[in-house]
Amino acid sequence: MIYQLKITMKQVHPPIWARLQVTSDSTFEDLNDYLQDVFDYEEDQPHIFEMPENPDNQRGLAGEIQRFLPITVQIVSSIDSWDTATDKELLEEEDFILENFLCNSGDKGTYQFGSDVYEILLEKRIHSDQGNFPKCVKISQGFFNYLNEKIRKDDREAVLFADPSEVVDEMNDLFELYNEELFDLTENADDWRILIDFASRYRELAPWKWLDSDQVIALDLPGYTDRAYCFILGADNMLFGLAVYLGKTGLARVNETYETINEEEMPEIYRRNRGLNLSFTGQEDMSPEEWLLFEELGLYPDEGEWPMFRSFTPGMAPCFLKQNEIRQMSAILEQITDVAVQTKKSPRSIPHYQDEQWFLRSFHDTSETKLDTLFTPDRETEIRKYSTDVPLGDLGFSLKQLKKSSPVLNVWAEVGVRYAPVPVKSENDPCPYYPKIYLMVDHQNGQIMKFALVPPEKEIDKEAYARFIRLSFLELIQELGRRPSGILIDSSDMRHILQPVCKILGIFCNESTNLRGLSAMLLAMEDEMGNLP
Repeated sequence: MIYQLKITMKQVHPPIWARLQVTSDSTFEDLNDYLQDVFDYEEDQPHIFEMPENPDNQRGLAGEIQRFLPITVQIVSSIDSWDTATDKELLEEEDFILENFLCNSGDKGTYQFGSDVYEILLEKRIHSDQGNFPKCVKISQGFFNYLNEKIRKDDREAVLFADPSEVVDEMNDLFELYNEELFDLTENADDWRILIDFASRYRELAPWKWLDSDQVIALDLPGYTDRAYCFILGADNMLFGLAVYLGKTGLARVNETYETINEEEMPEIYRRNRGLNLSFTGQEDMSPEEWLLFEELGLYPDEGEWPMFRSFTPGMAPCFLKQNEIRQMSAILEQITDVAVQTKKSPRSIPHYQDEQWFLRSFHDTSETKLDTLFTPDRETEIRKYSTDVPLGDLGFSLKQLKKSSPVLNVWAEVGVRYAPVPVKSENDPCPYYPKIYLMVDHQNGQIMKFALVPPEKEIDKEAYARFIRLSFLELIQELGRRPSGILIDSSDMRHILQPVCKILGIFCNESTNLRGLSAMLLAMEDEMGNLP
């Protein structure tokens, strides 16, 4: 059931009130959190609810309190810490829900936060649970003026709310945090504490003062199969931290990042990356989950020094570190800090990306004996699924028929599979993912010729994936009644899939690293999707 509450500040004029809708089983601890958000209280202070006691809510308290209660009860955050004398029954706010005391429309109570006192009125009960709650329904003009005055007092140059409806929208955006399933980062509190300690040492050392962001430190760590390619960030005084690229996929993204000539391709490169990242930032950039973590650990770094960690997996939005990644990042930071200290007087001993050989720290077997050497890195930019052309299978005959029925159109098309520019929520994973899309774009005018989502199950199976790409390509020819004179593709995998088809159809098939039409279309899609309500 939903309760519609009117929360009114007492003894002020014009009236300051907000109308909220909350679930009837919300605890008084929950309600305190909501009201602190609504009335913009930045820090928790002693607060108290005073609620009526009547025969109806005696039923709600059955099993909790076995004796007659006074006319009113007081509900506090902690009885043990409450040192104000009272003749009322004291209850703890986490143990009781709203419907224990507010049972009928018109029931009232009070809420005192510091010196401010509010009336809580149950306006009506709504027999529904559809939608997200808590929700702000309406505020008074006096509330609107009150908030703008608080904002102006804190910062005279701040942008004020334009009207009450904008305040309501802002509150509901804030309330969305209560509806999201947050990662429980505190499950691995000990591992997090160790990692944050390593990050603090790294920040204090500030190795970016003598090492550039294009110097590569590679690590082969005991217990981890993937080589870590590490870049210290901060030499430009813009972003301070550490970028870690993992394994062959991570190395390919490093090479692609340094060798790409089209800046519009960079977002797609990031979406295909595999690695870990540490950046030092301000409190305002931290997620609610990270706030909870630091609060749980009792850590409050200085401004601009809050360590923010992210994991990168191809096709996934940047996500929080999993337990094995927390420990891996700790091991990486420990070695990077040690290497940085070791090379402080000789920073040129760490080669740059463009150098023929890079620095590598490895370990003898599983021991702690360090071995610092140089190695020659792989410069490939692509991880290949296919090493040869994929057989046509049962498509051969239908291709010959299609060639006879479709004349050549004097058009070149750009063909590629890219990640969608905006992530979507996954049903099975708390981390959003980027759907893969198959695109064909007119090379001359940039118009979309074909668009299709790649089903995840097709992407996993190599044969099913190749067949999906080919059928999508053939569908376009059937829809147009003509076949393009040539196509430009962006990878050897796509060439191995489409070249046998193009050979039979008499279509030129050329590989290119500069498909501007595809990149421009993805940017346009990103702008359009970013403007959706």
